[in-house]
Amino acid sequence: MYVLFNFALFGETLYLQDVCETVGSIPVHIGVADLKLLGVMAVEHRYMKWTNGLNLSVDDVELRSTTWEEYIPKGDGYRDVDAIADRYFKVNRGKKRFDAGAKVLELALALPNEKYEFALAHSQGSEDEPVQVCVPC
Repeated sequence: MYVLFNFALFGETLYLQDVCETVGSIPVHIGVADLKLLGVMAVEHRYMKWTNGLNLSVDDVELRSTTWEEYIPKGDGYRDVDAIADRYFKVNRGKKRFDAGAKVLELALALPNEKYEFALAHSQGSEDEPVQVCVPC
């Protein structure tokens, strides 16, 4: 299964140009924390290029769906698994079956406004090109 990680400005439906990545072979039972880490690792090189070398941390972003719902790890005492499993299983005659034909899941790594402003200032400080915004890759 594949997940497309878009890098977005928090609270907006705008995605930063060229800061997105599609990742394949994601385990269906992956947890929120691991999924978020995978997304950050996937887009970090593009983020660093856009910001001219600014590092990206897991704590800098929130993992959100395309409808802007936040993915939050399960609470203490629960295993952090099955963050996206419901999307890939269908109930047929009372039994769950894996849907191998499910489409690519799109998620957003949302950057809070103050961190976006800092990244934008950092990117413009080293380069005179304007930062462009686009729809998902």
